[in-house]
Formats: sequence, structure tokens, C-alpha cells
Amino acid sequence: MKKKIFSLFLGICLIFTGLFSFSGCSLVKEDQDKVNSKVVMKVGDTELTEADVISAFYTYYNNNNSYFSYYDNAVIEESFYTWLTVKTLVEDMSVDVLYDPTTNPKGYIYYTTDDAEDVWEALENYFYSQVSSYEKSIYTQEGYEETNMPVWLQSEEDEKADTKFESYKSPVSEIVLEDRKSKVVAKLTADEVYSKIAAMKDGLFKYVVETDEDGNETLGNIADVEKDYISGARSQAYANFMQTLILNAKANNKSTVEEEVVKAEVLRIYEAYYESQISVIFQNYFTQEYLLNYMGLGDSTTLSDTAVVKSFLNQYNTEKQMYQVEDAYVTKITDTEEGASLLLYHYGGSTYYFTVQHILIKFSEKIDEEVKKLYGYSASGNYDSMIGDAYVAARNDLAEDFNKAMLTPVNTDAQKDSIVTFGNYYYYDEDQKDVYDTTKKVYHGYVQLSEYSYNESTGEITHNYFSDGGTGLLKDKYNEDDVVLMATKEDVIKTYEENFKIWEELAYDVFYETVTVEDATETNPDMDYVFQTAKNMNVNGQSFRELQDKLTSYLFIELEWLYSTDSLGNELSNKLGYVISSHPDDNGSWVSDFAIGARELAESNPDKDATYSTHEIRNFTKTVVSDYGYHIMKVENVYKTSSIIDLDGVSAQYDLSENSDYIKEVASLLRKNYVSTTSNQTLFDYFYDSLYSTLVGTSETAGTYFLAKEYEWLHKLNEDGKVEIVNRISYDDLLASLS
Repeated sequence: MKKKIFSLFLGICLIFTGLFSFSGCSLVKEDQDKVNSKVVMKVGDTELTEADVISAFYTYYNNNNSYFSYYDNAVIEESFYTWLTVKTLVEDMSVDVLYDPTTNPKGYIYYTTDDAEDVWEALENYFYSQVSSYEKSIYTQEGYEETNMPVWLQSEEDEKADTKFESYKSPVSEIVLEDRKSKVVAKLTADEVYSKIAAMKDGLFKYVVETDEDGNETLGNIADVEKDYISGARSQAYANFMQTLILNAKANNKSTVEEEVVKAEVLRIYEAYYESQISVIFQNYFTQEYLLNYMGLGDSTTLSDTAVVKSFLNQYNTEKQMYQVEDAYVTKITDTEEGASLLLYHYGGSTYYFTVQHILIKFSEKIDEEVKKLYGYSASGNYDSMIGDAYVAARNDLAEDFNKAMLTPVNTDAQKDSIVTFGNYYYYDEDQKDVYDTTKKVYHGYVQLSEYSYNESTGEITHNYFSDGGTGLLKDKYNEDDVVLMATKEDVIKTYEENFKIWEELAYDVFYETVTVEDATETNPDMDYVFQTAKNMNVNGQSFRELQDKLTSYLFIELEWLYSTDSLGNELSNKLGYVISSHPDDNGSWVSDFAIGARELAESNPDKDATYSTHEIRNFTKTVVSDYGYHIMKVENVYKTSSIIDLDGVSAQYDLSENSDYIKEVASLLRKNYVSTTSNQTLFDYFYDSLYSTLVGTSETAGTYFLAKEYEWLHKLNEDGKVEIVNRISYDDLLASLS
């Protein structure tokens, strides 16, 4: 494990303060005849010198100069001083308004021990990364590849995203308030910063080698390991780093004594991280305590039903104008960009569109080789000819013959406690990779270690281990860490069928209120979103039949994350599924077998008004074979009508005044309809969250309310005479200072 660098925190800091990395560049070329300690302006108890103001203008200029051509110099100058005042206000903990009991009743804005630890750890990591970059240059110049460098110089692999299916949760429900007042600490003085330098420098010559059984990082000395690499490389890297800082200090007429240079740089970085952390504290405060507890956020007109409905209608009417023609709509639904907006209006021509989710069980490498040897195989996937049809038939027969050799690994990290999983334990044996023997339970390298037996009355699964020629259990022969649970397509379908029965019974009790959501969740905590949906659909007057439809999709998407070996798509396809055309010659980017099978399933899907029993649940899915393997697919939505909700069915007269009957009726429709069948996020949730994000923002991105509050405080400070520009530097002089 390598030293962790807080890249996000660092990025915020550098953007916020406009710092350069330690590469020898100064923040501003300092002309001592111009830049001195003369006070230019005062904000609260903070005094800003010419050096402070010019340094701030450097940041302001780099972030905003592309807009300067639109405004005259006077406007730019005034805008800069306003921005600088607000920036200083956010960083100045002495301003009286911060301790007003109506705005900071519990001290959430205070700087705490946790904040102090974050700031100092980020500073240590930053210096560590700088020295490491110099050391990496030494190894590169000596011809080392990164994979052959010491472990502390190798880039960390990107951690794989958590593959556990996450249900929708409102951002408001994620708010966690804490009492910060009891943990208040002061900002470090310059002498206190200097006193920590020795320990920080010592850390530059250590690295994280492993994590012990308790999860604690264990440090090892770099010098002890260098004997296997370039001896003394770390020390040389530190010396090179110091030389750069010294040259930088000399260019700016600063002391070039190494000790003084280090002190100046450490103090500068500490100040930058401290200011950044204060900014984050402010943003979190407004997002949480003030907005939620003192604005009455849920009842505010900004996030009222009327505001949500207007936001929905605005997007809906825009889409209706744009997507009435097929070409525009097709372009939209095939958009692969992240963050694609939700589609509310659908092209309603003779060719309709539908979405499917699927679980892919891939061919093994051995079967894939056999498939490609078949007469008529085409890498292009075009199998419309007679020869192609013969190939497809031979491929499907081959897949069926080798059915049990097609295994999909079960994603145990994603497995829910409420899902009974079917499959067998296997160990991959390189010596057996070309073997397929049902008697020995070996499937192209995967040696089967057990079979399961399932007790329907208790729901328990028992694994029966095979003996290995009388020498003992196969499990004893292999490293248990390398044993994985894998499943065939029959196991996946069985998991779907059996779990639907269980989920249906649990949801039935909540829907008909024989069990509360709280009690049901206590027994099955990972099914909370299922129970909340059951309650929501009951409250909105929907039928249990409609809830059953939702359950089939909820369960299928859970199993997709659990079993499928296919990669997931972009944000839009993850929410809605893969979009396919009903036109027989329009397969788009999909392989023909997949698209044709999906169309057959879309046409044969049960009538929505029909009742069905749980043993017929399998009819909602279809298994097809392509050149990739088995696809277990399920149709999620068929878009034959133009609107995602029936606005034409609204009985109230069109009236967008606050809380009108029309608003109430449309809001009710939004609460009944979901973003997709696989999501528990309603359309009302979707647009509420969008408004909330715009209003509140995040720690990194201020929302409109936060920005408005900053300038409200600015106005109050000006009124109270707490903002004073003593020696104003003109725009021309500020611009000249950059040269």
C-alpha cells in the first residue's frame, strides 16, 4: 500500500488559493519597491497588505480573465474587491456575525480537532508527494520502468467502484449533524507550525508497507529498503527539492538559508490548507444546520410542490418540442455522456423503443475457441445468410452441450443478506484449463469443490464437499482464499425465481400494513427501499399488481450486480436499461442475437392487466445465446406513448399559482411515477433533488443560496463599517503587478 494523497482536498485547496506546486515558480513575481506591508483594506479584524491583495488578484485574474473583455476596467476592479471581501469574510473567524446565535447556535462553523488533523495530514502528504516526484525523476533518468521502482513510487491502482447495487436515497436524509462546539481548537501559530517540521521531515523517509490485522498502516524506513534499488535516492530527491526552493527564495530576495526556506514554505502551505478547510466548514454548515434547521427547508417555497412541478413542466415542455421527430429522439437516447438528463417525452411513432436489463454469462475461453472454429462464423456478427443461420444453430447447440462449463463468478461484495444465492464453489487449476469432465466436476480449469442442497422450509443451503480419491476433501487441497462461488445460467434463474417468492411475501405484508416499514426493515435492513416503495405505492392508491412489477425489476437489477459479467453502461442506461428499437432491421450497436431476442421478449411480455402467479415469473425473462455467451434479459419499459406520465389526464384547470389544484394533481402524479422500473426514485424525488442541488450545492460547489448569503453578510459588514479600503490599488496597477 502506498502513501495516500488527498487529491480531492488538495485540488480544492489549489483552486481556492491559486497556489503553484513546489516547482520553483513563485506565486507572484515580487517587486520589493511595490509590494510591502502597507495595509490596503480591512475586513472585520483582518488586515490585507499590498502583497495580500496582489496575490489574491493573481488568483482572480487566472480564474476570470477570459471574461474581462466584456467589461470595462472599473467594473472589473469593483468586482475583484467585492470577491476579495467575501473571500476574506469566509476565512476570518473573528467576524461577529459568525457567532450570532441565530446563524451559528451550536458552533458548527468552529474549527475543530478533526479539521486540524485533516489540514496537517494533507500538508504532510503534499510534501511527501513532492519529494517522491523528485525521486521518481532520478529513477526515470536511470532507465527504470515505474513497475520496477520502489513500491512507494508506484502509482496506486484506481480502486474499483463498489459493485453493490445502491438504491436511491434523498440527499436530505444523508445529512448528519454533529456538535462541533466541544472540539474547538485554535489555528496554529507560526512557532507551532515550525515545531512540527522535524516530525514531518522524518515522515518523508518512511512509507506505508502494509496494513496489519487491525487495519493499521505500518511504516517502514525507506533507507532499509534502498539497498535493493538506488542507494540514497530519497536523500538526493530531498536535496533536489530543497535546491529548487532555495533558488525560488533567492529570485524573490528571501533568505536562502535552508532552515528558513523550509519554514517559509511549510507555513505558506499550512495557511493555504487552513483557509481551504474553513471554506469547506462554511459550506457544510449552510448545507446542513442552517438550511435544514433554521430555514425550514422542507416547507420553504423554494422547494415547494409548486417549484418542483414547474421544474418538471419546464423540462417536459422543452423535450416535447425537441423530440417529436425520430432523429432527435434517437440521438438523445443513444447519448453516452455522463449526467444525461432524464427523458420525459418519447418519440411516439410506429417504431417504438424499449429498454432491457440483462445478465451476461460469458463463454469460457475454451468454448469461445470452439465457437470461432464453427463453419460460417463471422467476426462482424452478421448472420442473415443461410450459412450464417447454420452457424447460429451450431453455436447454440454447442453452448447447450457445454452449458455447465459456462460459469459466472458471484460478486460476494454485492451480495445482499436478503438474497438466497445458488451456485457451487470452484477453484481454478491452471493444469485443468483444457479439461471438461462432468464426472470429475472440472469445467475448463474450474474444479468444483461442492454441490449444494437447499431446504425450502428453512431456507438453508448445505454444501456437500467431494472427496478426492479417498485422500480427503478437495477443499483441503486448495487455498481457501482462491475458492470462489460461481453459477450457471440455471443457478441465476433459480435465484430469481426463489427470491421473488420471498420478496413478494415480505412486500405484501408491508403493502397491506400488517407489518410496519420499520419492523420489516429491522429484519431485512438491505430491503428498506423495497418496503418504502410498498408503502409509497399504497399511499398513492396503486395496486399490489403494480408493486409486483416493481419487485421483478428491483430483484433483477440486484441480481445483475450480483451475477453479470458484462460491464455496466453510462448513467442513463444504468437507470433505464439498454435502449433497443422495435424495427426488425434496426439493431443499432447491439449484436443481432441480443436485439432480436429482446424484440421477441418485448412483443410477448404479459398483458399488464393480467394476473399471474409467482411460478410464472420466469416468463418475464428470456435467455438468448450470442457470440458472447448467454444473455438472461428482462424488458423494463416499452415507450409506445409520447409522455412518461399522463398529463392529458389531469382534470384540474391549468394553473401554476402556488398550491393550486393543478399543482396538487401533477405533484401527485410525480409521486406515483418512478424514474425507471429499476429505481425507487420517484419523478418528484428527481426534480426535488435537482432544485435542492441548485439551491444548496455541495462542499465543493456553492449553491445559489450560499452565494446569496455571502453577499447578504457582505452588505451587513459594509453597513456596519467593518469593510474599509484604506489604500485602494487601481486595476491598472493590479494588472501591472502580474508582469
